[in-house]
Amino acid sequence: MTEKILFVDDDELILAAWERSLGRQFRLDTASGPSQALEKIEARGPYAVVVSDMRMPEMDGLELLRRIRVSNPDTVRLILTGNADMRTAIDAVNDGAIFRFLEKPCPNEVLSKVLAAALDQHRLIHSEKDLLEKTLHGSVKVLTEVLSLVNPEAFSTAARIALYVKNVSTQLGLKDAWRFEMAAMLSHLGCVVLSTETLESVRLGRRLSKEEEARYASHPSVARDLLRNIPRLESIAAMVARQQEAYKDQHHQPLAERGTELLGAQILKVCIRFESLVRSGIGHVGAIESLRKSPAEYDPAIVAVLVQLPIESLPCEPHYIAVEHLLCRMVLDEDLRTKDGILLVAKGIEITETLLTRIENFYGRNYAGPLIRVLVPISLRKWLKSSQAAIPELLNRG
Repeated sequence: MTEKILFVDDDELILAAWERSLGRQFRLDTASGPSQALEKIEARGPYAVVVSDMRMPEMDGLELLRRIRVSNPDTVRLILTGNADMRTAIDAVNDGAIFRFLEKPCPNEVLSKVLAAALDQHRLIHSEKDLLEKTLHGSVKVLTEVLSLVNPEAFSTAARIALYVKNVSTQLGLKDAWRFEMAAMLSHLGCVVLSTETLESVRLGRRLSKEEEARYASHPSVARDLLRNIPRLESIAAMVARQQEAYKDQHHQPLAERGTELLGAQILKVCIRFESLVRSGIGHVGAIESLRKSPAEYDPAIVAVLVQLPIESLPCEPHYIAVEHLLCRMVLDEDLRTKDGILLVAKGIEITETLLTRIENFYGRNYAGPLIRVLVPISLRKWLKSSQAAIPELLNRG
């Protein structure tokens, strides 16, 4: 029995009575007023169930449960009151999403049954949430694996964008941050319909034909059409579909007032452009300065968050290594070509397990080709030293 129940009442005699009568059956905690309740929730929470008195001096029970609903939406909330009326009951259920509304005095056997039902409800919420997240993550994993096989460049780009989105959502303190990260991983799913030549031109900054521009501009819509067929991915599909919308079109709403879809789309837009600028070689500082010069296109509030991006946690060092020693998380710093000169993997692609398999199949681990320049995360430096597979400093090819 691990689920905790919090009783809140300004009468300590009532709290003591609940502990005596229900303490053996349930794991109880008590708070003598709303302030102490909020402190305990922050320090010891979250609680599976919160039972609050209605009338308390500093804050009524309905307002307390409203606050708990915002900070801990999975907590099941109950009201106990000695002054029941229809209006109070309706407000409690509608405004506070209250699970049960009970009148004082409430017999122990009645309250015991209600608490058991509340715990069952909490378990149901968690089981559904767990199933939902596992199902969604499983579906996304399949889609991203397909993307990595069909278009490894788009997959690698999305993976880097997801890192930036994760940091932005953390800095903004956004709830359900996984939704934004998932949208980032799926932001380039629509690129499966684009040719390798078009994507290479985009990567290298080449001028596209009008037809190519139209096809590239449509990739968010293609991704939306694929994703909205998956239940519960509708909001993520909307974020992906709106990733190209300019900030000026959003009426400059404050971050806190935007819906999840709009905010997610703007975070995607900023991070996608940020990734593109960084990959072009101007660096993180230069990328931020470039974004700041277009406040009508990129939300300044989101750009400002990128300034706090802990870049030091994602550093890479340039090294030359043999192709057979490539590892996941390394990033190619030059094109990888077969011995016949055919482009196998383009510069700027992050190595994944799927890509390693592709390289092994098409390149051949027994082919003693030249060293290739890669960007190696600092966390892999121990491997470099122990394997002696890399040349620590960039070689002078002259």
